[in-house]
Amino acid sequence: MCYSVFVSKTSDLLLQAVVPRAELCPSFIAAMDILGKRWNGALIQVLRDGALRFVELRCAVPGISDAVLTTRLGELLRCELVERIIPDAGSTRGVYLLTEKGQALLPILDDLTAWSERWVPPGAHEAL
Repeated sequence: MCYSVFVSKTSDLLLQAVVPRAELCPSFIAAMDILGKRWNGALIQVLRDGALRFVELRCAVPGISDAVLTTRLGELLRCELVERIIPDAGSTRGVYLLTEKGQALLPILDDLTAWSERWVPPGAHEAL
């Protein structure tokens, strides 16, 4: 368990108390590791409306390179947030779409979008 030191000054007496602090859940940390990686949230957002091919994803997320897109899709596939299917027999061109697990993130991303529209100034991403 993690602890915080609480300091209170009463008149001339300095009091200290050690109080338990909420621990971060390992599952929360793992989820933030996935969602916190650059482009992962954007990829999930653009897949919300249906399946897209690799080239369509690259066009839908300006600034992402082929190498990074390949890496991020691989991570999302391993986490089972995205699946790749090959719709045409004999074709090697697959499409990517959200799994049920990935779709379950959409309300969270909607809330994050609303928060960002209120609190993140336009152009803030350029300063990062």
